[in-house]
Amino acid sequence: MAGSHTELRFEEAIEAHLLSNGWISGTASNYRPALGLDTAELFTFIGATQQKEWERLLSLHGGADVAQRKFAERLSAEINQRGTVDVLRRGVVELGVRIDLAYFRPAHEITPGLLTLYDANRCTLTRQVHFSLDDSDKSLDLLLSVNGLPVATAELKNPLTQQDVRHAIRQYREDRKPTELVFSKRAVVHFAVDPDEVYLTTRLEGRGTRFLPFNQGSGGPGQSGGARNPSHPSPATPAPTCGSRSGSATPGSTYSPGTSTSRSTRRASRRRRPARSPRSSRAFTSGTPSAP
Repeated sequence: MAGSHTELRFEEAIEAHLLSNGWISGTASNYRPALGLDTAELFTFIGATQQKEWERLLSLHGGADVAQRKFAERLSAEINQRGTVDVLRRGVVELGVRIDLAYFRPAHEITPGLLTLYDANRCTLTRQVHFSLDDSDKSLDLLLSVNGLPVATAELKNPLTQQDVRHAIRQYREDRKPTELVFSKRAVVHFAVDPDEVYLTTRLEGRGTRFLPFNQGSGGPGQSGGARNPSHPSPATPAPTCGSRSGSATPGSTYSPGTSTSRSTRRASRRRRPARSPRSSRAFTSGTPSAP
């Protein structure tokens, strides 16, 4: 069929895989380029996990519209100053009210409320996101977000359309302004992808952007297939899963997680931090494909 071997089909395949593993399909129009946030996902998450805190902000701001606008602006400014990772870990304080932006996997199941909060995280994949204030026609193939905060971008290429991963790398280097908010202050990693290879960078610097390989080899996931990134020496740990809730609750509504959670439970969840893995000196060896 005409058009069956395009980047669109590649996008659909990636989306289908992520949705089958707990991710949520985002809506491109919900992304606000000026704020660098998916505000719909952000307020759905807050409404599902921190109803009392949000109701307090509503009363302090005098209404839902003002509260949402003011909080989104405060959150955007906090990310600009502190970075996405720190805000996800530590949350933000608005008018004396602490709002969490993510919950981490608990180390045990003694307190069911911790798992309820963790499961309420909303990991979204959004396709064809118009990210630029200067050029509204430009869009990203994929934007990955956690509770409305962008954490990764991806540009896809399909060799059957005479393009491969190196064209995606060139697109990042030559057609993506490093000063755009999603690149400079939001996403922490950017992927260039084709069906055979993946490269990544953590900072766009125009033509000088350096990409590193992020490949599993040709034998498929978990199977050795030749040249690939070496295995990390630390013990394998279960991959985290993302909350699969797709409710449309917003702050101020009566939506709440299936199991009620107390403020002390949320505090315990905030104190949890993923264990750091030791840095490996084998990050890239001579057997690893050289970066473009």
